[in-house]
Amino acid sequence: QTMDSLNTFMSIQNFDQTLRIKVRAFFNQTKDLAKADSHKALINRMSPCLKEEVTAKNCEWIQQIWYLKGFQPALSVTLLDYLVPSVFTPQEKVAIVDCLCVVSRGVAS
Repeated sequence: QTMDSLNTFMSIQNFDQTLRIKVRAFFNQTKDLAKADSHKALINRMSPCLKEEVTAKNCEWIQQIWYLKGFQPALSVTLLDYLVPSVFTPQEKVAIVDCLCVVSRGVAS
């Protein structure tokens, strides 16, 4: 449904083919973002103890960050509440200051 709306929008706006491809690629990459939002909403409905247990299992990647290794699961739950996932296009210049960034796919330089 999103792609249909997107295609209609791009057609009305007379996007050239190169831009259409770029925009479609971006929205294809955001599918995981929608899943993550849905999962976060489910976790937020859980009791504090269950949140810790689920978060410990669901977010093992946090333990790969050297300065977060060994932290209590409660900290992971709190930390995840503050993380905001984002998607950027290839070669997009992003000005990020004073933030923890975790790259799950692609390359950052």
